[in-house]
Amino acid sequence: MEEKSLEWHINPSGLSNIVVEDMTKFPKWIQEKSHYVGVYKFFELPLKIGKMSEFSLIVNVGMHFVSIYGTKQFILYIDPYGLPMMQKQMREYFSVRDIFSRPIYFNPKQIQDILSTHCAMFCTLFVLHLEAKRLPNLFPSYQNERLIFSGKDLKKNDTICEKMIKKIISNTSEFV
Repeated sequence: MEEKSLEWHINPSGLSNIVVEDMTKFPKWIQEKSHYVGVYKFFELPLKIGKMSEFSLIVNVGMHFVSIYGTKQFILYIDPYGLPMMQKQMREYFSVRDIFSRPIYFNPKQIQDILSTHCAMFCTLFVLHLEAKRLPNLFPSYQNERLIFSGKDLKKNDTICEKMIKKIISNTSEFV
């Protein structure tokens, strides 16, 4: 069986949907035990998400990626630039299709440098981190982990992001 590497290459234009999807499928638990539903273009969100009480996904909003995490009580929209949900189609999607009528919150803190191409990496990290938190029985030692980024030098956050993804993925062998 071919062994997958924890290394990846980020070109100047960032990552594609296919590469992001492949990265999130690497840990076996993300497919078997989490509420992760995949990577989608913002105008191709599947209808099933509005009917799911819990979910996480990564959304390509053009030349940028965001994460969306749903619980029974709320939806969390995470843009690495700290922006609210700005795509009209996505706002309408959740206002019309979310049968739970959950409030949508967003993280207003910018963690990605404007010149960085790591938005997909940040979104992958958010999904892996939040799903690991949702599975305390599988990840008891991870429950106290926090994502701490630099607020002053946003370029450092790319490296922090990569290290955190590798930490989560490299520790998954004991959890599958």
